[in-house]
Formats: sequence, C-alpha cells, structure tokens
Amino acid sequence: MNFTEFDCLAWLYDKHWGYMGREIFPVIKKMMLDRLPRNARVLDLCCGTGQLCKILYAQGCKVTGLDGSKEMLRYAKELVPEAEFIADDARSFSLPASFDGVVSTFDSLNYILLREELERTFRNVFNALMNGGIFIFDMNLEQRYRLEWNGKDAFVEKDYVCVIRPEYIPREKIARWNITMFTLKSDGWQRLDRTHMQRCYSEEEIKGALKAGGFIGVEVYDLHQELLKMKRPGKALFVCRKPANMQAPRQGNPVRFFGESIGIIRRWLKLTHE
Repeated sequence: MNFTEFDCLAWLYDKHWGYMGREIFPVIKKMMLDRLPRNARVLDLCCGTGQLCKILYAQGCKVTGLDGSKEMLRYAKELVPEAEFIADDARSFSLPASFDGVVSTFDSLNYILLREELERTFRNVFNALMNGGIFIFDMNLEQRYRLEWNGKDAFVEKDYVCVIRPEYIPREKIARWNITMFTLKSDGWQRLDRTHMQRCYSEEEIKGALKAGGFIGVEVYDLHQELLKMKRPGKALFVCRKPANMQAPRQGNPVRFFGESIGIIRRWLKLTHE
C-alpha cells in the first residue's frame, strides 16, 4: 500500500466524503462511547482528514488519530489541533495498551489486501487497548461490492472534474476504485489517474482474524440497514472487545534462570570432555 497515492486526493476526500464521520457517529456513540468511561481515550485508526476525530473530541474524548497519509493528517491537524495524530501504518503500528476504545470507519480496513496483514492489524489494535477495551469498525462485504461497485460517478466543478469507475472482480475477491481527475492549474488542465484496491473478506474470515487477534464477544450488524435505516445493504459493523481479565506474562526469576543456564553449560562441557 503506497500512502502517497492517497496524499494527492486528501482534499477531494475531505470535501466529498468527510460527512461520513457525522453519518456514523450516532452508531459509534451507542455501540462504543456509551459503554466507555467519561473522557475515554479513543484511537481513530485510519482517521483520514479527522472529521470523526473532531466529533469525538467534542464529546469529551481524548483522541488520537492514526493514518498512513501525511497529507490527510495535515488536514486533520488543522481541523482538530487539540488531538494527537500519528503517521503510521495500521498493519505495523505499535502503541502501548492505553486506549479505552479503537474505531475504524469508511471501510478503511478493506484496503488491507492480505489475510495475514488483517490479522496483524487486529493484533496491533488488541495490544493498544486496555483490558476490557472496545474495538468497532466497518467493512464492505461481497453483497456491497456486487450492488454498488459498478457504473460511474462524477464530481464536476469549475476548477476540477473527477470521474470514479468502481469495479468488482468476484473470482479474485478484489475491488478497484478507478479515479480520473482533471484539475485546472495556471498553465491549463492537469490529468491524474489513480486506482485504489480493496479486498472482499467474508464475515467468517473477519471473525476468524479477530479471534486470532485475541478478541472476544464479536457482534456483527448490517450498518446501513439495521443501524442507520438506509437501504444500502452489505456494509458490516463489527463490535468486539479485549478480555477484561488479561494478565501480563509472568516474569521468570532471573537468578534461577542464570543458575539453570550455568548448570546446562557445565553439563555440556562435561560431556564434550568425556
């Protein structure tokens, strides 16, 4: 995943899809915030331009946003200067177990194309959560791709034109978001072509990856039909948690370990000289 591919589209994302944070927030409040302590520490994973971070901060949360696109984060920092923002990869980030909740929205995790990398992402989230912490995220399922990832969409303004041609390839479980954009510059129109790819995971695969990551109590909802009462099926909302009774690994006795190691070395030396 090349995050610079997202940098050049940060302004477009902020303008045309920033509303997604406001749309999904009532669900996040009900499914996560209402179950957390006041002034909870929340990590927005793949936070984009920070629209959801702004709402979470206004609710009294101590917010950290993490994203791989530095340009997206530039917008986010301007929007919510009070929040903390980290430029990192969801597949490899490492944060201490200090968050009450972690949220990831707008099918961001579908951009992770390998099952093992999805599992690794879930383990990273698990490690960042305090005991009993909640993880909530949405992902597109196959029904969504088959129904909506086809045809064309376009934005036409006086200084830019953007055409989006989504496509889904069932046999490969891969979806492509093909973008062609013309932007008016001082020396004329400039063309930009980008293709962003998503992976279609089944509900069972996602549940399996969560289990492998250590999560329990997995709940699955149809985000739009069940929770937002919209006729757009196929986007699943997952809610799960880190066990409340997790114990730190038991530390061994260093003196005993040293003594046992010396004993092993002595026995090995004795055998080699017999």
